[in-house]
Amino acid sequence: MDWQLTNATLITPNGPRIASGLRISGSIIESILEPGQSEKNLPVINLHGLPVFPGLINSHDTLMATYHTFTGKNAPYLNWLAYDNELKSSEIFRERMMLELHELYLLGAYKNIFSGVTTVVDHIPEFVRLPYQEILPISLLEHYAITHSVCSYSLGWGEGLRKEIAKAKTEGIPFITHIAEGFDPESKSSLKRLNEEEGLDDHTVLVHGLTLNSSDISLIAEKGSHMVWCPTSNLNLYNTTMPVHEIIEQGINLCIGTDSAMTGSGDLFAELRKARDYYYSAFGERISSEQLFHMVTTNASKAFQLDDRGFLMEGLRADLMVLEGPYPESPYDCLVEAKSEDIYLLTHAGRPIYGNIMLQSFFDMTETEYEKIIVNGKPKLIYKGIGNLLDSLKMRNLYDKKFDFLPLM
Repeated sequence: MDWQLTNATLITPNGPRIASGLRISGSIIESILEPGQSEKNLPVINLHGLPVFPGLINSHDTLMATYHTFTGKNAPYLNWLAYDNELKSSEIFRERMMLELHELYLLGAYKNIFSGVTTVVDHIPEFVRLPYQEILPISLLEHYAITHSVCSYSLGWGEGLRKEIAKAKTEGIPFITHIAEGFDPESKSSLKRLNEEEGLDDHTVLVHGLTLNSSDISLIAEKGSHMVWCPTSNLNLYNTTMPVHEIIEQGINLCIGTDSAMTGSGDLFAELRKARDYYYSAFGERISSEQLFHMVTTNASKAFQLDDRGFLMEGLRADLMVLEGPYPESPYDCLVEAKSEDIYLLTHAGRPIYGNIMLQSFFDMTETEYEKIIVNGKPKLIYKGIGNLLDSLKMRNLYDKKFDFLPLM
């Protein structure tokens, strides 16, 4: 259906537009409305000045690992394998294995919805993730070349490093890999090896980068590759994170991701605050809220070649997030300070998937199946499915304690 938002503060690529609006036609933004403009005979939501952002993009997650945080005894770890070995011998991992994959994917989708995310880069082979796209109320990045990491103990994702690099170049799609995720010699030299295989160019998206040195960072900048920062996960597992100050100074396109729930990250809102606080404590400088905004919208759109989202522009997909509080002076600060209960409306491809209880008639009008929930004391509506999912887990004694990433009640 067609509908419109009016009297909004639109967060566009050129900055905030006060008292403007959007006309939505089906799944796309058909037009941007001028101040005071309204389309007759179209359902309207008057936002009274509330800010409208593009739906956020979580640039790194693993939805099949959406479960309770695993706090190991051996942190900080030498590399990802040391963490993975301890995780897989834990009771929490055995519990997680009792869930069906579709249940884990749904948990991951709802975790992301609660922080305004409408697109997730689920870093896992295609045959694992694509069967679940149809059941999710948000989008997964569909096509990309992949390897887990660049080391002898990498998981066997994809068709091998060389073939995946060639695939990215031939098909014009992103190539995603973990890089320099550890302190062992192979981790530290992984970028060098990737470059020797001609795997560094503007298709390449590098995740983590804990032990990159200055020459590595200069090489990444020279090749036009992109990076993804997961500060919470990095600090929990390794007690350090990428040399982000130098990465930003070199002008590398930088995105933010949560990594999996089991590594200790909550949601993307919390990740933005973690990034802000870490940057100040580590470097004595403030990273601006506007920079952080771009890391979860426009920068991610560029890195993953998502030309139809990440911006509020005519002709792009109507993935929208409206926030109703808090109300700092800058709308970018509003984003970084936001919590799940502050989302007034979240739409995916023009349809509401989460929002204020006062929007019930809008949910009904768009024929969206929903259920009523309480989020940190505030009544909300959410795309139907979370209640049955949690009830099923409770019946099997798999939800005997609250998931930290679900802010219910």
